[in-house]
Amino acid sequence: MTDYARMSHAQLLNLRNSLNPNDPLQAVIAPYEHAAFAREWTQESPFTAIPSLMLSIPAYTAAKGVGLVHARSPASLGEMAQSYRGMGQGLLALLRRKG
Repeated sequence: MTDYARMSHAQLLNLRNSLNPNDPLQAVIAPYEHAAFAREWTQESPFTAIPSLMLSIPAYTAAKGVGLVHARSPASLGEMAQSYRGMGQGLLALLRRKG
C-alpha cells in the first residue's frame, strides 16, 4: 500500500499528472497533494505561506465547489482539513529545526 502522506508535493503531483483526469484515484491522492504543498511552502516561506494559505484554502475549495475552478477532484472538507494539517506540519517542522 502506498503511503501518500510521506510523499513530497512533486511526487504526488507527478503521480496525479500520470493518471487519467477522471481516475477515481485523483480524489484519493488530492488531499495528500494539498497537504504536501501546504507543508512544504510553510517550511520554505512561513511568513508568506501562512497568511496566504489561511485565505486561499477555503477560497479554492469554494471556487471548486461552485465550478469556478476546473479540477481533477471534487471540493471537500477533507481536502481543506488536509491542507490545514499540512500547514501545521510545516510549521512544526520549522520550529523543530529552529529549536
